[in-house]
Amino acid sequence: MHTPRLRGMQGIAGLALMAVIAYDLAPASMSGGFVGFDVLFTLAGFLAARSLLARYADDGAPDVRLYLKTSLLKTLRMLWPALAFMVAGSGTLAALAALMGLGGVEGLRVDAPAGLTFAENWTGVVLGGGYPPDLPAGGPRLLGHLWAVALLAQYCLLAPFAVLLLKRLLPQRQSVAVLLALAAVSALLMGVLYKDGIGGSGLTRVLYGTDTHGFGFLIGMALAWAMQRGRSAGGDGRVGLPDGSALVGSERPMGFAADWRLVRDTALPWVSCAALVGLAVLAFQLRADATAFHGGLALAAVLTVPLLLGALDDRSWMLDLFEWRPLALIGKYGYGIYLWHWPLWLIARSAAADLGLRPGWAWVPVCVSLLLTAVMAGVSYRLVQKPFAGPVPDWPLRRPGTIMCGVIAALLVVGLVCAIVVS
Repeated sequence: MHTPRLRGMQGIAGLALMAVIAYDLAPASMSGGFVGFDVLFTLAGFLAARSLLARYADDGAPDVRLYLKTSLLKTLRMLWPALAFMVAGSGTLAALAALMGLGGVEGLRVDAPAGLTFAENWTGVVLGGGYPPDLPAGGPRLLGHLWAVALLAQYCLLAPFAVLLLKRLLPQRQSVAVLLALAAVSALLMGVLYKDGIGGSGLTRVLYGTDTHGFGFLIGMALAWAMQRGRSAGGDGRVGLPDGSALVGSERPMGFAADWRLVRDTALPWVSCAALVGLAVLAFQLRADATAFHGGLALAAVLTVPLLLGALDDRSWMLDLFEWRPLALIGKYGYGIYLWHWPLWLIARSAAADLGLRPGWAWVPVCVSLLLTAVMAGVSYRLVQKPFAGPVPDWPLRRPGTIMCGVIAALLVVGLVCAIVVS
């Protein structure tokens, strides 16, 4: 069930995450940085479908219950432990800040249960407000950023069912067409439902909705499906960049296949570079208005496809950028970075305001929050994400470190409860 690791994916995720964080912390610096979410959703859809299709091919005609159980548990192990660690940890920090009179626990009573159950996106829709997440009559919500995690979890939990259904009912080309049609419907719903909304709750509904913001994940799934090398084409059933013979079929001359490989190897890096430039233009020029929700975000998801294609060939010179060590590290620790950046930023900003920090020193809470985010993302990856990523949690049950982890977990839970009571 092992799928070969793809090069460059972490770098692409790192670029998208940088745009998201830039928008969250300083919207004026990158007015369309939220397009990074659609790059990440498309990338997640591609990787999820690739893994599921490879598992399906390895198992032949898999047992439905075992296939779903394995796939769903893998998603939960990847997402939930680090999420629970962040919710408890940030709640504890917020409680300590409140005890010192610094504030910063808005919305925890509702957002903590919603975040832990992957329901924060619909909670945000019910509460209203806007994006970045806030309360209609109050300040930003400490866990409001978990709407994106909720969307990702919902899509990943639904993906195994979609793979099973499509594999059993439709051939490859028709499956790709169905996924693209569903993506078009999702993008259309986003535009239709936003037409009467001018920011606020209208924006929140289309940005947070599982139905209206699913096009990126579906496009990513369609890409993985289209690139699947079927057994009938002489492939192994896995997903990867097809060679010329697999693409054009055995009835075509080998010269055509060779010409296709030459065109592909030459053109794809340039197409990928052009897509990256297009995404950068969207990130700096797009705003959270009708342009974004009447096709701007869908365009970002579409541009992500050639961006990914340029990283799937080991000979692509775009890999030099995508494998740049700082970008790759941001992508590697990206889940933890996203989880921690928003609550730490809010707590740091609230503390700076309550301590009377001068406006000229506004960069201080930004730097402090980013530094703490890097530290907590590293801790989360080493102590939570990595141990739970394997088939069985790799906790050393008889070592003193396990007892310490248990004590820390208990303290974090107590802190979260205190924060909910204070909020």
